[in-house]
Amino acid sequence: DFSGASDGKYLGRELGATHLISSLSNMAAPFLGGLLIAAIGFQFSFALGAILLFLAIAPLFYFPGRRASPDLSSKTIIRYLLYRPLMPFTVSGAGYAMETMVGRIMWPLFIFLMLGSVESLGAVMSLGLLAGALVTFYMGFLSDVGRRRKIILWFSSILSVIWAARAFLFRPLLIAASEP
Repeated sequence: DFSGASDGKYLGRELGATHLISSLSNMAAPFLGGLLIAAIGFQFSFALGAILLFLAIAPLFYFPGRRASPDLSSKTIIRYLLYRPLMPFTVSGAGYAMETMVGRIMWPLFIFLMLGSVESLGAVMSLGLLAGALVTFYMGFLSDVGRRRKIILWFSSILSVIWAARAFLFRPLLIAASEP
């Protein structure tokens, strides 16, 4: 839908604006979560979250069951994962999954342990989302003027340095600043 409605000359700007709007709406989650925890406490917030998740899952019990393919087994899955022509895709998918788990689960948990409060974590996450949204929006403008290759080269290098430096960061302010 997006590609059919976008303007080719301003594709970077449009993608940047879309990401900016998405990030701004996602920024509200840590802030609202922090307000909720501050208002009713962590235990009640956790219980409320668990109840909401259960209520969200409950409608799935009313859908008819689906049968798995009879050809599906652990042996066929392993054979498919080790299929030589697809190996580059398999390795890159595994790498992306690991990076995503570290970035979304382990790193926020580490920041929370270093900063020591939910409010600080919410502030850092919100500021990181805002900075990322603004940079992406700006990169959209730069990509429209023909600097796509330079953007990819510079920012992939910067991101690699940030990830490598994280192993040596011990001060809470530096850890918070490395949040992309």
